[in-house]
Amino acid sequence: ERAELVFLACPNNPTGNLWPEAAVRRIVDNYMGLVVIDEAYWPYAVRDHLHLVSDHVVVVRTFSKLGWAGLRIGYLIGDAALVQELNKVRLPYNVGRLNQAAALVFLEHWDVFMEIAAKVRAERARLSAMLAEIPGAEVFPSETNFVLVRVPDAVRADAALKQRGIWVKNLHGTHPELHHCLRITVGLPEENDEVVEALASVFREAA
Repeated sequence: ERAELVFLACPNNPTGNLWPEAAVRRIVDNYMGLVVIDEAYWPYAVRDHLHLVSDHVVVVRTFSKLGWAGLRIGYLIGDAALVQELNKVRLPYNVGRLNQAAALVFLEHWDVFMEIAAKVRAERARLSAMLAEIPGAEVFPSETNFVLVRVPDAVRADAALKQRGIWVKNLHGTHPELHHCLRITVGLPEENDEVVEALASVFREAA
């Protein structure tokens, strides 16, 4: 109740869900501390939250989820007066010249990266539909570049996938709500076909 800072991951990792607009707005309208909306995965979502930026709401983003994870470049969008205050505690020289130069190249080719994001969204829908066809699999809605799926035995599935050279994130045991869940990053069409076939074969063998 006395928190001075609230972080909202929109969309969320590792679930992939996007908080309802009404829920986010309710927090923003009723909480007077600093609200940070983390939009690391915004290129893959149906909406963003820039319209909520105010004197106590900021949005943070990164280039990492668009294929530039090693660049370690992010940015904050907020009210000018608030940004000025945040700059007072920002570490000096926190972004190197090479990173800055790479970021400029990224921005010059922004349309290309947005096209890639659109392809990922389309492939995400196809991957989700294929996973849903696997008996016993429960696929959760995603607004990110990955899909969360609950399977009958995540530990067994993860081990079997590794034997095939396929790496996913086994979330079983990390939280009660993630019981037997796997997080699968959306890949190329042939990669997605391969992971679905591998998962399906694991549970065909177990049947």
